[in-house]
Amino acid sequence: MDTQNTPIHIRLWHKDFWKLAFAEFALVTSISMLAVIAPERARILGLDMEETALMAVCYGIGLYALGPFCNYLVQNYRRNKVCLLMMALLALLLAALSWFTVHTLPMSHRVMCSVVFVSAFLTGATFGLSQMLLLSTLVIDECESFLRTEANHHMAWFGRFALSVGPCLALLLTAWNRTASLISIGFVVAAFLLVNLVKFPFKAPDEVPLLSLDRFFLPRGLTLFFCFLPVAMVVGMLVSAIRQPQFYALIMGGFLLAILAEKYVFANAELASQCVSGLICMIVALAMLLLRGNMPVVYSIAPVMLGFSVGIIGSRFLLFFVKLSDHCQRGTSQSTYILAWESGLALGLAAGYGLCHAHPSKVLQCGIVISVVVLAFYLLYVHPWYMRNKSR
Repeated sequence: MDTQNTPIHIRLWHKDFWKLAFAEFALVTSISMLAVIAPERARILGLDMEETALMAVCYGIGLYALGPFCNYLVQNYRRNKVCLLMMALLALLLAALSWFTVHTLPMSHRVMCSVVFVSAFLTGATFGLSQMLLLSTLVIDECESFLRTEANHHMAWFGRFALSVGPCLALLLTAWNRTASLISIGFVVAAFLLVNLVKFPFKAPDEVPLLSLDRFFLPRGLTLFFCFLPVAMVVGMLVSAIRQPQFYALIMGGFLLAILAEKYVFANAELASQCVSGLICMIVALAMLLLRGNMPVVYSIAPVMLGFSVGIIGSRFLLFFVKLSDHCQRGTSQSTYILAWESGLALGLAAGYGLCHAHPSKVLQCGIVISVVVLAFYLLYVHPWYMRNKSR
């Protein structure tokens, strides 16, 4: 039995925590809106599906660009100021991209692609470092040590709900692409303002190397990383292919069921049960959509099951990363979790556009295969490995 199961007691912490939580919600909502808007932008700029997929790959690579500098930056500068700088740069970048899409400058297709790919890379870099600083540093600084696991857990839930709100909102504004772009920028500005309202104590600079894995990547978590990444990849593939806002609204219902299940079903269950149940639900939901997706009742139930599966799997893996880390590596474990999730989403978008050409049946078939492989990998290797190697 798991002696440190998912935190389920909701405490009303200091108001500064909630400012950071809603900043996380706003930031992820902005990027998830961008994931839905991006294909239309690419089409306007003359990019095909393969080039749109490469754009997602560049974004995914960008997530890792500034991570090695994370520890140096937070040890030598005001950590909240570094996060605010990244958010400001992200907002300016999104504004420039929106302007560029509307006012297309005369240039060759190759130069156009280069501009788009570099922009996607910079978007991933600024968003990735913002996420690492917000979730692995700022929220930890704001909480007492005995509340930090619960804080990480709740912050992750704000991000998950944003993942369903963003696409839903973007699809509702499909006819007003420019308006959706402005709202996406507005969410980044809102996140900036919320973080700016929180006061963080000054910490004296510390001598650390310019490049390091601290607060960036946990090498011993590589097995968990490669088990969790494909789960996020399935979600990214679905975002590339499913364009109905009600689908994402129903996913939110599944998230709510997952929260209830954490409290009443999995609180004292066997440790493996949460991931196994989630993966089985994901496989069943994808199979239902593939075989009977044209039936209204299936199209209502399957998204709820998907939201439930993503919610309980994500919560369990977040705790896996925390428990695998040593006491001083909590921030590093959170950054690794973030990278696994965001990388998976980026790869899923790339595969959905480049390999499946956003065709729903192909996406669902690939999703089922990936989910079955992950389930086998988890049962046969990851779970036994984790039980031998966890630190807490």
